[in-house]
Amino acid sequence: MPRLSTGLIIVGAYATKVRRALFALLSDRAKGDKEWSRRIAYSSAQLNRVLFELLVRKLKLDKGDVVRVRIEFDVDENSKEIRWKWNTLAVEAFRRVNQEDLNAALRDTISTAERLAAIPRYSLVKLGSTIDGDVLYSLSLNGEDVGAIIVTPLEGGVLIKGGAVLSPTPATIKRSQLKLRGRTPEDAIMDALPGLLQEEQDQERASKIINELRSRLSPEITSSDKP
Repeated sequence: MPRLSTGLIIVGAYATKVRRALFALLSDRAKGDKEWSRRIAYSSAQLNRVLFELLVRKLKLDKGDVVRVRIEFDVDENSKEIRWKWNTLAVEAFRRVNQEDLNAALRDTISTAERLAAIPRYSLVKLGSTIDGDVLYSLSLNGEDVGAIIVTPLEGGVLIKGGAVLSPTPATIKRSQLKLRGRTPEDAIMDALPGLLQEEQDQERASKIINELRSRLSPEITSSDKP
């Protein structure tokens, strides 16, 4: 079934884009056939009326906001009719940020850019092993325990299974397999860690991950129990 897609387009230009996209999809029919051209123009006008109701009247989008429209349709070759499948209509909308608000946020971010760009250097301390053989480490920053990471030892490498930190900002740790290449497991983890941190807005989720990992530590084989 054919489908019309406008791609990303500003609201002020969606009507023209719909018309052009439909003519492009049905160009083989419109070429040299005035009746088909009239039908395509008529059908694009139908869709644009529906979109005006949605985008302008209901959502009250500004002309500079961006949308993407997709919809499927049937083509009746005999009657030269285009029938929109209204239940397939899908619209994405992106509001433009007020320029004054954007500039204020930009100035504020630039003023702290050096601090924000600084990659934290965590310290890694082995806490012990889980019952299934994984190794759990704590992550500390400036002497404060701020996270945890769990890894599976492999032949010539380690598999980072996950983890999280709370400082300087909450972040989760992406799963990744690392080759040692002559390094200790701890050095390999520390080298890769900056690229595996994923910012997390929900601090509670990061805390939950840390607590869950610590709960898996086997009390019989923790580092603190070693002589």
